[in-house]
Amino acid sequence: TGAVYASASTAALSSTSGFVSESALDAVVVELIRHASGFAKKRPDGAVDEDEDDDGVHDDVERDREARATLERIGERIGERAAERVSRGLAPCAAEQDAIMRACKEFWTFVHGKRVDKLKTNNKGVFVLHDDAFAAMRGVCGMGDEKLEARATSAYLALHSGVLRGGLRALGVDCVVTGEIVNTNLNPTNAGARPGLAPTRAPAPAVAFSVRVARPSG
Repeated sequence: TGAVYASASTAALSSTSGFVSESALDAVVVELIRHASGFAKKRPDGAVDEDEDDDGVHDDVERDREARATLERIGERIGERAAERVSRGLAPCAAEQDAIMRACKEFWTFVHGKRVDKLKTNNKGVFVLHDDAFAAMRGVCGMGDEKLEARATSAYLALHSGVLRGGLRALGVDCVVTGEIVNTNLNPTNAGARPGLAPTRAPAPAVAFSVRVARPSG
């Protein structure tokens, strides 16, 4: 099923304009997050656990971890296909730096409709990509329900970290990617977006994705 969602998400990327078809992709993203969360709650016998009391907190944490792992895998498939599509007709990346720059420019534009706003590196295999208005997570912040917002944020960051990791892998860079919100861009007049995972007209948060390149030890 994850492959189906990956195919649907990639299909939402316009082959003519290179921009994300927002309504189509938003719908797919919401559904795949629900799918991942539901999949993580299924027991080996195929049943689905009912709501639990405080004794089930540990189980909830484990389910969230499994859901994030599922979303990362789906994101990787999306990223790989997007990178392959955006690289058609372009010369292969000759070096790690070339792949990172393509991810910041052509890849990010293809997936998110704009280039990365800022790139930082420590010149030791760690790169941080900053998007000051990450439209893919518009409406996730300011839901009015802290627990729901935290879970939604974690899910979206897992998915999009996977997208970037898969894209970079297709460009020849093996790495670990983690994401974080650095600024919600909310103010008292626009806080309190409607509950749920569906994007709203709330501001898009500023997000940073840290890329740690895997290199042979020694």
